[in-house]
Amino acid sequence: MKNKGRKILFISLLILLIIPLVFYLFSEKPYHTIQRIKVSFSAKQSNTMISEEDVLYKIYLTKKLEKGQKIEVHDQDLKQIKDTLLSHPHIKDAHIIANLNGTLQIEVEQVLPILSIILSNGTQYILTQDSNLVPFPKEYFQKVPVATGNINKNVISKLYTLGSYVQEKPFWNASLEQIFVNKKGDIQLITKLGSFEILLGDTKNLNDKLNRSKIFIKEVLSTKGWDAYKAVDLRYKKQIIAY
Repeated sequence: MKNKGRKILFISLLILLIIPLVFYLFSEKPYHTIQRIKVSFSAKQSNTMISEEDVLYKIYLTKKLEKGQKIEVHDQDLKQIKDTLLSHPHIKDAHIIANLNGTLQIEVEQVLPILSIILSNGTQYILTQDSNLVPFPKEYFQKVPVATGNINKNVISKLYTLGSYVQEKPFWNASLEQIFVNKKGDIQLITKLGSFEILLGDTKNLNDKLNRSKIFIKEVLSTKGWDAYKAVDLRYKKQIIAY
């Protein structure tokens, strides 16, 4: 009887010890101790407007810590960190995971630039694929066409149409260098192929205009010479006027 009683007591004590341990192991902890932060950027994006340092600065600023310190991240902090990152004008989205190995893994999706726009007062912006104007990054290698001249809200809408089209067309994406808007609001294009200008006018019938220009460039300018004409005028329907 005594042995049986001891066994029951032993098993009862063992159960009392195991239950809290199991509960601890499988229950969600109130916080994660982060020892390292791993930042990555969406693989499909080649235009980098923000750096890993920018992202880390935002995170440490959120937690009011010095760089390199361990961070105790509660579940509600993950949302706060994401909200802080999304407040950055060049970040479109952020995916954050706190791993059990002590790594805070962050994948950043940046806004996609289609044009760089310089206003008449010299202020420079990036026009994004979502049609937003965001501040020009401090450190950014120019990889999109630059638009200058007489630019206002109405013109920006046309520039967005043009920039979006150019992004989808490999020929124009590779060859278009600059866009100029004159005082009349007409759009002029400057390519990397020569010193000639393309007088586009507005963005109506854009596909037809740029297809005509592409044919002219490939069939005429490539044989006569890139500097054979000063301008190629596409403003008139079904016509190409070169002079």
